[in-house]
Amino acid sequence: MEKRISTKLFIFFLLVGITAIVSPAFSAGKELDVYHQGNIAYQKSDYTSAINLYGELVRSGNISTELYFNLGNAYFKSDSLAKAILFYERAKKLSPDDEDIRVNLSIAALRVVDKIDPLPQIFYKRWLLGLATWISADSWSGIFLILLWLAFLSSMLYIFARTVMLKKISFILIFGFLFLAGGTFLIARESHAVNNLDLQGVVMASSAYIKSSPDEKGSDLFILHEGAKVDVFETMNGWQKIRTANGSVGWIAKSQLEII
Repeated sequence: MEKRISTKLFIFFLLVGITAIVSPAFSAGKELDVYHQGNIAYQKSDYTSAINLYGELVRSGNISTELYFNLGNAYFKSDSLAKAILFYERAKKLSPDDEDIRVNLSIAALRVVDKIDPLPQIFYKRWLLGLATWISADSWSGIFLILLWLAFLSSMLYIFARTVMLKKISFILIFGFLFLAGGTFLIARESHAVNNLDLQGVVMASSAYIKSSPDEKGSDLFILHEGAKVDVFETMNGWQKIRTANGSVGWIAKSQLEII
C-alpha cells in the first residue's frame, strides 16, 4: 500500500515538474502565435482584429517596442488617434532612436487639434534638448565612456612620450577629450530626464475641460483634445494635475487621461 502511494506521489511530482518546465515555453509559443495572428490581421486591413490580438498581449503584461508600434499603427488606421499616439509614445519610450516610430508619431501629431507652442527657451537649452533627443541616453552614455577612455589613453601617451611635441599634443588631447566627456555627460543626463519622465500622459477624451481645482466645481481654464501630450505631476481624488508644453497648468479627470 505504501509503495503504491509512493509511486503515485512520484508520478504527481514528476507531472508537476514537467508542467513547470513546459508551461512557460508553451505560453511563449502561444503568445508568439497571437502576435503573428495580429500581424496577419493587420496585413489584411482587419484593424479591429489586430487591435484585439495585440491588446490581448498587452493586457497579459507583454512589453515590446514592436508590439506597441504595431498596436499604434492599428489604432491609427482605425482612426483612434489618442490610442495611436499613446502606443507610439510607449514604443518611443522603449526605443527612442527608432526612426519609424518618430516618423509615425509626428504624422499622428499633425492630426491633434491642440497646437501647443512650447515655452521659449534660452538658446543653449534648445541645443541641449535637441542633442538629448537626437539619440538615446544609453548611446550618449556610451560616447561618454569612449571619451573617458580616449582621455585615459592620451594621458598614457603623455607619460610615455619621448618628444616635447608629442607631449604637447597628448596634453591638448587629454583636456579636449575631458571637455567633450563633460559635455556628453550633461547631454546624457538631459536625455535620461527627457526619456524617463514617469508621469507623462495623453488625453484620451475627444475634448476635456481643464479645471482650476480637482473637482467638477472648479473653473474651466482651457480645453484639451484627444492626443494632446502633457506632463503629470500630482494626483488627487480621481483628478490629475497637468502641465502643457506652453506652461499652462490645471486639473483633468483621471478617466480622461492615460499615462504613457
